[in-house]
Amino acid sequence: MMPRPSAVLATIASCIAPCIACLISAWLTLGVASPSLAQDQTTARVTQESNFQAWRLTCLSNTAAAGQGNAAASNLHEGCSISTRFDLLKTNADGQEHKDTLLVFSITRAPDGHGHVAVFSLPLGVYLPSGMAMVFDGQQSLRLAFETCNQTGCHAGLRLTGELEDLLGSSERLEIMFNNKDQRTLKLPLYLAGFESARQALAAALAQGQFAS
Repeated sequence: MMPRPSAVLATIASCIAPCIACLISAWLTLGVASPSLAQDQTTARVTQESNFQAWRLTCLSNTAAAGQGNAAASNLHEGCSISTRFDLLKTNADGQEHKDTLLVFSITRAPDGHGHVAVFSLPLGVYLPSGMAMVFDGQQSLRLAFETCNQTGCHAGLRLTGELEDLLGSSERLEIMFNNKDQRTLKLPLYLAGFESARQALAAALAQGQFAS
């Protein structure tokens, strides 16, 4: 029998790393692909990209080494991640439509190589003291603190447990709740369809790829 979300989330909350900011900073340094994060295209390029309904698998390689005539270097991965996002469709004054990315939820190998870490990236301007909450299918929630901000936004994260990965796979919808600078509560939905397939693809990419040190 699947544990109740409240029990699972209580267990997850007790396992959150006390220095998750260190994990997030290291994760951002890796340059793992995230749709909202700026990438230095002079040193990294996409080597693998696949869609799994709401999720996307992305791997990056070290092109600096590849540019030196090393054929094997083109297969080196700096890192792989799966991600889903919430985009807001806007119309300009000239009638052209464009998307603003308000939320990116990414999962990748933890920087220390043990398990995975999940990172939520939101635009600058969130009300930091209230943090954010993950709400699964309208039930119990797990609250996270924002640990670091940079030019790409503000980030919160945690180490993934098997229970949380199972909950992501069994839930249909994840709402992310946070406050803006006026302390107004905002809710952004993330649809989790395709998570299991994306998780398997990430495991396969990590297992078969060669990773740069």
